[in-house]
Amino acid sequence: MSNWVRAKILSATLRLSTATANRTTTATALSFSRTRFLTTSSSCCAFRAERGETWNFYHRKAPKTLSRAKELLSEAGVTQETVKNPPRPPHTALIQGTARKYFTSYRLPDLPDGLFPGFTPYRGGPPGNHFWGLIPESPEKDTNSPKPIGARMHTFVQVIQTPTADTPGATLLLHFDHKRYLFGHISDGSQRVGVERGMHLHKVGDIFLTGPVTARNSGGLFGMVLTIADIHNASRAELIAQNRARTEAGKQPIFIEQKPPLNIHGGKNLAHMLASGRFFVLRDHFPIEPDEILTDPRSQDPTLSAPDFADPLIRVWNVPLFRSGTPGCDAENPRKRRRSDTPVAEGLTDNGAGTGPESDQELRKKVIKAMFDSEWKLDKLQECMLSLVKLPATVFYRGADHKLHVYEGPLPGQPGFQDRVVFVRRPWPASTIQALPPTSPAQDSMCYIVKEQPRRGKFLPQAASALGVPKTMNKVLAAGESVTLEDGTVITPEQVLEPAPRPVGFAILDVRDPALIDSLVTRPEWSNKEIMEGVTAIYWILDESVKSDPRLVQFMSSLDNVKHIILGQDISQNELAFRHAAQSTTYLNKIDPERFPLPLYSTETPQLPRAIPENASLGRPNEKFKIAPTIEFLPTDLPEAFDPRSLQDKMKTEGAPYFFRPAERAAARAAKKIADPRFTARVEASEKDIPQRDLEIITLGTGSCMPSMSRNVSSTLLRLPGYGTCLLDCGEGTLGQMRRTFGPEETDNILRQLRFIYISHLHADHHLGTNAVLERLGQVQDPEAPPVYIICPRKYASYIRECQSLEYLGRIELLTRTVTPYPITSQRVIWEHSPDWISKNIGLRCLSAVFMDHCLDAMGVAFTWPSGLKIAYSGDCRPSKAFANIGRDAHLLIHECTFDDERQGDAMAKKHSTFSEALDVAKQMGARRLLLTHFSQRYPRIQNPDPEDEVDAGRKSPSRGNESGSESLSDSEGEEHGKAKGPVVLFAFDQMRVKLGEFRYAAKYLPALRLFLTNEEKEVAAEEQNKCAGGESANNGGEGNGKKDKKGKKGKKQNKGKGRNGGAQREPSPPEVVDDTFIMSWQRESGQDLPY
Repeated sequence: MSNWVRAKILSATLRLSTATANRTTTATALSFSRTRFLTTSSSCCAFRAERGETWNFYHRKAPKTLSRAKELLSEAGVTQETVKNPPRPPHTALIQGTARKYFTSYRLPDLPDGLFPGFTPYRGGPPGNHFWGLIPESPEKDTNSPKPIGARMHTFVQVIQTPTADTPGATLLLHFDHKRYLFGHISDGSQRVGVERGMHLHKVGDIFLTGPVTARNSGGLFGMVLTIADIHNASRAELIAQNRARTEAGKQPIFIEQKPPLNIHGGKNLAHMLASGRFFVLRDHFPIEPDEILTDPRSQDPTLSAPDFADPLIRVWNVPLFRSGTPGCDAENPRKRRRSDTPVAEGLTDNGAGTGPESDQELRKKVIKAMFDSEWKLDKLQECMLSLVKLPATVFYRGADHKLHVYEGPLPGQPGFQDRVVFVRRPWPASTIQALPPTSPAQDSMCYIVKEQPRRGKFLPQAASALGVPKTMNKVLAAGESVTLEDGTVITPEQVLEPAPRPVGFAILDVRDPALIDSLVTRPEWSNKEIMEGVTAIYWILDESVKSDPRLVQFMSSLDNVKHIILGQDISQNELAFRHAAQSTTYLNKIDPERFPLPLYSTETPQLPRAIPENASLGRPNEKFKIAPTIEFLPTDLPEAFDPRSLQDKMKTEGAPYFFRPAERAAARAAKKIADPRFTARVEASEKDIPQRDLEIITLGTGSCMPSMSRNVSSTLLRLPGYGTCLLDCGEGTLGQMRRTFGPEETDNILRQLRFIYISHLHADHHLGTNAVLERLGQVQDPEAPPVYIICPRKYASYIRECQSLEYLGRIELLTRTVTPYPITSQRVIWEHSPDWISKNIGLRCLSAVFMDHCLDAMGVAFTWPSGLKIAYSGDCRPSKAFANIGRDAHLLIHECTFDDERQGDAMAKKHSTFSEALDVAKQMGARRLLLTHFSQRYPRIQNPDPEDEVDAGRKSPSRGNESGSESLSDSEGEEHGKAKGPVVLFAFDQMRVKLGEFRYAAKYLPALRLFLTNEEKEVAAEEQNKCAGGESANNGGEGNGKKDKKGKKGKKQNKGKGRNGGAQREPSPPEVVDDTFIMSWQRESGQDLPY
């Protein structure tokens, strides 16, 4: 209650007379004075019973006291009201919004409706500390004329990402002090760029997607939204836990910020794309509002100047570009099925809505609400008859002891079945929608014109003083409100403020198709002075096909009073977007150049065509267009594009950094051992029985949960000569990792050779990159080529089918398991097609899978090729004997290793594996080679066993510090099957390339890798500590407003109780986990991992 003024009513103190018989309280009912509250022109007062004696009056403005309230009551004919003390409500946290207050309220049953027109009676607050009062019903907002924003607020547009091999999209961030907006593409890699640049993702309130809704433009949207949601939910969970403890201690609970909806704006199919993720997305208390733009706002009246979106900070005009000759929205699919053909879950019905596009869209929006703002709880049970239970399901019954027990008796259709009352979990509403209404691909491109809201002029304290305004009222006038002096003189803001500056804005135009240019140049917005006044910059998202088009060049030249900033694929510089990962790869390349080739990149600055006007330039990451308080174009504050070869040349001339020198020496010793012909001969002799040793394994992503600066999420590419390529899981950013590793042309060749993609389970970090891969596959695939098979859980197959409505994803076929009969008697997965069909179409001699202990439908799999090569892949799991059985005698086991052995409890709680557990599975399996991957992003450093054990796990070497070049017995490992002491173990790194026959060579470098990672971690920690000690603000190296934070004047004060990003909220603890749903990590913002 620190922001509220507490005024004791002295002249009209209301005494409480308590009757001992009926415990009634007599008090005068209070109403309100009409002053500003929230974002409307009304105010709220509350009165509170304290110590059973006096009513205390709370009001936002102390001068507005009881007299005006009594006048309103007198006008309403109310003088006194008897209110019975209601029972104490359950604990209800008070909620605090930004610069305003809300109350979780309860209607008083003893106050009749309509007693105070325009007001709602309420009571709320924690037990024993109740607030009683009235709250006004807010009038409808006038979004076209909101209150002017402050003159001193810092505003700028920042280029977050330009199109590169890592990040195919272009993204802008519009920065205000307390809110952020994203414009452009949220493509694969966008959230990783946000981590890299230190963006405050929790402040993003609106996302405006440009172009059509496709995987290329919005493939990273799910990852971005889930990350933002988990940041907010984790903060909320922490405050709830604190309030629980404070309530038990008898303290006032902390106000909890109410999360406003995240608004996502875009063209056709936006809602369909979001709703298609219902099988793997479940969040609560994070409302998403999709704004799908289906019509041209100025098709009927080209002179219309009203904005299509407005809030207290910005105004936005939608500028849709059409390929067709007549403006309008994309045509709906003529084969759209009737409304009744789409299965609808209970609780998601459309309440009698008619058939057609409107009702279909309403259904999609209800699904999205259930995905992100659901009240569904895992432990909430509902009562029903056993015969009506949809199996498989966990069924409970109430025993004689009145406690719930798991029902294990006969089921419907089994002998001895008797119907009875049971309890089951209520289905997750969104996931019960079996199929969304069909749609058709979008053909148009969405663009925007954006302008800030009018600003107030600068406050003139000298003018206020000359008018006799007390300094205590200056803040009210500066906020744009009038004040009344003691002599009755009314001072208006216009008397003490400078003239308001002209609102400034920009446009973002996504024109990557020549067919869109005619629509662009004929748009009515360009001739509308009211819309275009103040537009100072235009950001262009182009590509090679349009950048030299005469129509486009002429149009740009006609807008000679604005700055043109160009972003585009094959136009912007292909620089390394993820500098931290690229720098680590550069050091790894110095250790083992065979397994860690340098990423492909370009340091050449592209040149724009000569015809492009002189007021145009190429945009670079972190380049800023400053809108307020002054207009200024600022160059990027990032250093020159990172060049790995320059770093290596510097190390040759100046020597390696101190932290890298121990690893460099260890790498030299390893290279010396490998160069010994005796070592090579022993390796060749021991691996004669391994088929297809030329199999190449490329670990494109080796991290868990969410992309981090060090590691991308799960994805492994197998290149098998004579067979083709395949992907084992396909996390977000997989396509970008392939392009950075192989280059665009070789990546397209790999996609043409793609035989199958295997998705191990539904958690989003294992499959969000699939659509981008399939979209590119559809562009380069030979029309006569056989289909690419997607081997996946059943619900993921449904997701892919719905995504096929959005765009062409190539020739693909889906292979899933059959419907498992209940009860489940075996862990074995039974595929929809026979082994002969799998052998004929996919080219595998055997495809075996078992269900794993991780989440619903999580699978471990073993692939066997006709050559006899056998590879087992665990996905995410706890150790499994069934998996070890199907992978018996595998030549390669790829197993997750999320945690090291010290975090055994975390591994069990989150259903993952430790290093020792993965190694034990490999031994049970008899696997010849073990590749460990899927490392925790919070604990990214690998387990460090004895160096010789890394070569021959399970055998103790005679010497750890052997530098003589002689080989121990472990080097000549007895690899005849049945005699091996254990598998050869490697730890995966992003973009590592290793052949099956090279494991023994690569294992020699593990001691050097261990030294590098350990010392690098210390180096990074020291840098972070120096930043914190220096009091650097969170905008260092990323977005910022150019001024110090109020709490950031001193380093210690700024970082006290903060997250890693200085300006972030207090570090929260993880929220409760709902099984079988993916919870995207918010590790970068809070420094913690969430269960997933």
